Amino acid sequence: PDADARRASDPARGSQKPGLGGWIHQASPDIEGLVQNAVERVFRLLDLPRRTDIKTLNQNLERVAEAVETLQKMFERRDAVPEDDSSADLDA
Repeated sequence: PDADARRASDPARGSQKPGLGGWIHQASPDIEGLVQNAVERVFRLLDLPRRTDIKTLNQNLERVAEAVETLQKMFERRDAVPEDDSSADLDA
């Protein structure tokens, strides 16, 4: 027999101590709020980044990547431009 059947058939155990399922059904409606508050406290104590923190960091990284790309293109264009022929004027 399952645990509920054993509990019902054994007067020593009785139904005074329900299993987890019974406890959940008897819990107050505020249990969700209590759990959420507890989870939020744990996250604050762990100092984990929030979704907004990660989004902000990602935006900053994208800006840095764009700036690096711009600099790379600028250096490529600078290197592609031939040097002025000032040394040729000296030879003449």
